[in-house]
Amino acid sequence: LIGLPASPMIHGAGHWTSFSVLLQGGTVVLPREPDRLDPEGIWQAVEREGVVYLQVVGDAFLGPLLDELDRHDYDLSSLRFLLSSGAVASPARKDALMARLPRLVVQDTVGASESGTTAVSDSREAPGAEQATFRLHESATVLEAGTWRECAKGEEGLLAQSGHVPLGYYKDPVKTEATFPVVRGVRYSVPGDHAVRLHGGAIRLLGRGSQCINTGGEKVYPEEVEAALKGHSRVADALVAGVADPKWGEAVGAVVQVRAGEPAVTSAELSRYLRQHVAGYKVPKRWVLQVEPVGRNTIGKPDYRWARERLKQT
Repeated sequence: LIGLPASPMIHGAGHWTSFSVLLQGGTVVLPREPDRLDPEGIWQAVEREGVVYLQVVGDAFLGPLLDELDRHDYDLSSLRFLLSSGAVASPARKDALMARLPRLVVQDTVGASESGTTAVSDSREAPGAEQATFRLHESATVLEAGTWRECAKGEEGLLAQSGHVPLGYYKDPVKTEATFPVVRGVRYSVPGDHAVRLHGGAIRLLGRGSQCINTGGEKVYPEEVEAALKGHSRVADALVAGVADPKWGEAVGAVVQVRAGEPAVTSAELSRYLRQHVAGYKVPKRWVLQVEPVGRNTIGKPDYRWARERLKQT
């Protein structure tokens, strides 16, 4: 097994990928640019070293990697498995990659450093499934916030994982009780991801509660709107955040990175497109359209504070 963790080693996903390969007696290939995303260098390494297993961090990595494949041809016949963790991978990006590499298995995971993997979406099990549909890990469940009652089908709650989870935060009992509650004698890790329980062990992931937008009493999870936006052919990347609004309390706003060198796209066009994919109240009321990259940290996770400040400037 030859694996390449594209995320930097300051991120847990890079460590987990490396150790999972090494503990199987495999070889770990490191990117030539460890402190930044280098799509050309990553694909060259996959081709040169015969990489079988590639780990990325959601669309922040998949978008530039796909753009590089549009510019150059690479022999990627060795690549069989792609793992996305740490940030959302949209259906549009995953489908585009599998169209280029039909034998590629794409696995999208939900989890946290405190709990490991909580839920998985696997292209072998649910080809063409929505980005937000995942299968729960055997030690994970969905609990109602506050009561910690296990949610029934159709109910929204918090993803919770038992098993090998931390005992708590050092000298912080309040945060420990909120994040690592003991329910009927079982300790859970509850990082804050909201989900709706579906049939069997399936869930529909909504997003991290701390970023949820309350607009006129309705909840909007940024990840859902972002994934829909990135299905538009002229959208390279997007961040969705709430901004203060005198009428709605919070208004949904979007900072969109449009593809350079292509016909201009307007907010009205994007609004019409979104209404085909999400409820009307989830369509942004404020827009920033730019060709510059949206704000992300060094490992590709969205910087929602940056997005809110950018939207306030409009």
